[in-house]
Amino acid sequence: YLVDYRSFTKWKANNTTNPWVRIVLTSPASPDTIGIYNHNFNEVGGTIKLQHDSDDNDVWTDMETITPNGTKPIMVVIDTPVSSTKFRLFFDTPTLEPECAIIFLGVAIEFPYPPESPAIPFEESIRATIEISEAGHNLGSVISHFPLRINQTFKNFTRTFFDTYYKPFWINHGRYLIPFFYGWDLVNRPDEIFFVTLDEGSTFRETLTVLSLMRCIVACRANS
Repeated sequence: YLVDYRSFTKWKANNTTNPWVRIVLTSPASPDTIGIYNHNFNEVGGTIKLQHDSDDNDVWTDMETITPNGTKPIMVVIDTPVSSTKFRLFFDTPTLEPECAIIFLGVAIEFPYPPESPAIPFEESIRATIEISEAGHNLGSVISHFPLRINQTFKNFTRTFFDTYYKPFWINHGRYLIPFFYGWDLVNRPDEIFFVTLDEGSTFRETLTVLSLMRCIVACRANS
């Protein structure tokens, strides 16, 4: 849980006496975004805060207040990033033990332009086993889950953006199918946050051109 990318195992607090979960980095970093998945934070009550310990002396300073919207994934942009190796989620006077499967701290990549139209935020399908009679009647079905897919095309971003952000993401993260959080419009559609990996059929193409504008396709599969 939390550190193994598995969305089906969870950390759970032992009590409700101001519990916390700590995120310790191997070297100082300045994350500007936090992502949370598979949680019960909407039920725990109290106040949830992201904090940092800049002096490594267990003195914690508030950075952001986390406000969950039901059990949906959470992605919050940190207004003032701080360099540290120690961060934590602190639960102030909850009434229920908090639990969570995934907490990511990192740096967000924001595409400078929206995806090409028509922009479809996500597509949902059905994964099920269906029993059909000889006469063609539906005898029953067992639904396992609802797979989500995201497929969007971005264009007209600069070579600098490609080399500085997207290419390192692909080399160090995306091609290894390491999960990440994806939100296509945090301002107007803040509820549509997804915990995703790149589609296993994704390809990386770098155009050899003197033009300064680039284009890429982002294809992901999301946890439902």
